[in-house]
Amino acid sequence: MTIIRPKQDVASGGARDVAGPEVRSPEPAAVDPSVLTALLGHEDKTFIADTLQKLICETGPEIPKLQEALEANDRETAGFLAHKFKSSMRSVGALAFGDLCDSIEQRANGDEVFDGQGFIEPVEQGFIAVLDFVEDYAKEQLET
Repeated sequence: MTIIRPKQDVASGGARDVAGPEVRSPEPAAVDPSVLTALLGHEDKTFIADTLQKLICETGPEIPKLQEALEANDRETAGFLAHKFKSSMRSVGALAFGDLCDSIEQRANGDEVFDGQGFIEPVEQGFIAVLDFVEDYAKEQLET
């Protein structure tokens, strides 16, 4: 499995007011750089951009492995990878993706029947959101 960026469907997902223009509530950023800033004790945007890019390079190839484990309902592998991603993502401020990984880990380690297939799409969408943020953030830091 590879992460493929889905095409955005502008026609769906937003409420329209009476006049017709689409109204969307702002979504929180996929990554909150202030988390890493607080961890470091100082704000070095270039270092933060480099750290986020390294995380993506290290995590990206592992995401399909997590998706394969979820598809196969392999609770041991899914739980292990989710735990690994949860910690690293939360430490850099990718809190929503970290929380998703926590949910996967809890389910994988729980007593109930493990159905990982429902997590496949959220993992893909969540990681793509983190990837998009990191690419934009890094590009912004290189331009300044």
